[in-house]
Amino acid sequence: VNSVAACIFYPFSDQFWQRQFMATALKDHLISLLPAAAPGLNRFDIATFSKPGSPWLSHRELMHSVICEEMCTVVGLVRQSLGDDPSGWRWGDLHQIAFAHRLSKLASWESMTAGPDETGGSPTTLGMAMHMGKGPGRAQAGEIPCRVYHGPAYRLVVDLGDTSQARFVIAGGNGGRAGSPLAINHYATWLAGEYFDLRLARDDAEAIETWSFGN
Repeated sequence: VNSVAACIFYPFSDQFWQRQFMATALKDHLISLLPAAAPGLNRFDIATFSKPGSPWLSHRELMHSVICEEMCTVVGLVRQSLGDDPSGWRWGDLHQIAFAHRLSKLASWESMTAGPDETGGSPTTLGMAMHMGKGPGRAQAGEIPCRVYHGPAYRLVVDLGDTSQARFVIAGGNGGRAGSPLAINHYATWLAGEYFDLRLARDDAEAIETWSFGN
């Protein structure tokens, strides 16, 4: 969350410069209409276009120009969000996570929310965190520029030699009922990358609350 480089790298990756480069090089702007998640296209990188014998090598100057232009754009946008002094930039100020129940706008469910909180990670790190949003410089007041919407919903670590040492944590909580003390009881622990003991024996289970159905 304290990384300065991440403030540039991930918004730059979100720009998907490869699409602009290929559309210009091939003079086929149909490519510009393809989504960034189009199968295969989002796997191209500088090394892909720089392989010996690659037909893309004849467009190397264009690639350099597109990358520099996109990078300048990103730096300008980050400055709008985080200020002109890069030493004060933090990835956590752009990259945050928040959970909300679909009914949380109703008074009886308004407690079913968690966050927003800064978090690290990316789609390619062990602490996986995929984000979406308008990005730095484009988000409106109250909006998260890079809102994390997907990550490890359930973490489980098991010692196969001694399953009594199992550890787990859920992204939100262990209960989905409004007003339940378990609704978001795992969130802070999950966010910190920590775990709870997983008790597999019934006698070791601790009852927090009991639900029952009436007639």
